[in-house]
Amino acid sequence: LKASATEPYGTGIKILNVEAGACGVRQIGRLLLFLEIPQFLDKLTSLIIQARDGLPADTETFIHIFTGLGGGMGSGAFLDVCYLIQYVLSNLGIQGSASTFGYFFMPDVNLSRILDLGIQAFVKSNGFAAMQELDYCMDFETNGGRWKQDYGNGLEVHTTNPPVNLAYLISAVDTAGNIRADAYQYAIHTVADSVMESLIRPNVVTFPPAPPLLANAVALGHMVTKMHGACYHYCTLGTASAYI
Repeated sequence: LKASATEPYGTGIKILNVEAGACGVRQIGRLLLFLEIPQFLDKLTSLIIQARDGLPADTETFIHIFTGLGGGMGSGAFLDVCYLIQYVLSNLGIQGSASTFGYFFMPDVNLSRILDLGIQAFVKSNGFAAMQELDYCMDFETNGGRWKQDYGNGLEVHTTNPPVNLAYLISAVDTAGNIRADAYQYAIHTVADSVMESLIRPNVVTFPPAPPLLANAVALGHMVTKMHGACYHYCTLGTASAYI
């Protein structure tokens, strides 16, 4: 595998060993997921069946997906994971009563813990690429795009659905453009609080059908006059909520 000569670490994609994970390389992160897809699908299917055991067939299922966008494994594999989850939900016949929520940690959350300027540039590049992909997939409704991937062994996912029903962008940059000193722990705690809130008060995030809060958010999103091609269907958590 070769990268551009302008990449921060030279002309090659350097991999240490499996224990080192994806080494911050998005392509390797995606490859590692592809190597384990059967196990991933089996595990996910088992967990969903266990969670719904003994409940009525129309019980709503909520799946929360957490990932950073600036690293290698999460940034490289998160879209495939989102669509493989939809595949499992469809196979189980419950996609219509299930909702998926993506909690996407912006690069600044990890940058607060990185001193090496080369690695910082790497994280920013990964985050930019991941956000480009996320935004394109979230906006299939208007850009006419689709997700089509052959995972081998007869497994193909082909859909025009966005990767998640609701996408949260988690940032630790304040209104002055400064990263909080406790950015990483702050972001983790903020997301944990949000998920706990959804467990305690599920009607706040049920989608579909959308409760008044989300119905208003979706309606307002469609009222925005777009000056550029970005998708506006995001929620924010953390300091980003102060100004977005």
